[in-house]
Amino acid sequence: MNIYNILLSLFIVIDNIYRSCLIVQAILDNEIARSYSWLLEILNKATDKLCLKTILTDANPAISLAISSIMLSALHLYCIWHISQNLQKKLKNKLGSSWDSFIKDFYKTHNILDLQIFEIRFKALLKSYPKAAQYFNKVLYPNRHS
Repeated sequence: MNIYNILLSLFIVIDNIYRSCLIVQAILDNEIARSYSWLLEILNKATDKLCLKTILTDANPAISLAISSIMLSALHLYCIWHISQNLQKKLKNKLGSSWDSFIKDFYKTHNILDLQIFEIRFKALLKSYPKAAQYFNKVLYPNRHS
């Protein structure tokens, strides 16, 4: 949200030759799942349910819920830049002086490609930084494959 309490939602697609094109611009007055569901339904209607293969978002739980109920075949991924911004907003003050070591450990964990090793390191991350556990378990871990 901004000082006007409105949200500008932009949908940009990248085609098969890597060109980007802005396909949706919407002004929303809230960030709830119902609003995002409405927006995705309008997109489906306008494109005759053109199948989006991958959707990259900012890890907002409301849009995640809408995507999972409307865009059933799409792979939903979180943008690492937005994740890092959200971590800073949600956890920097909570973690205080351990923030710098936490963020280094987070990126070391994030960059692991082997799922079993990731799970081990993720549990160790939460054990080392219990103040981050609620945010991770509620927001990020359910979509860890992103």
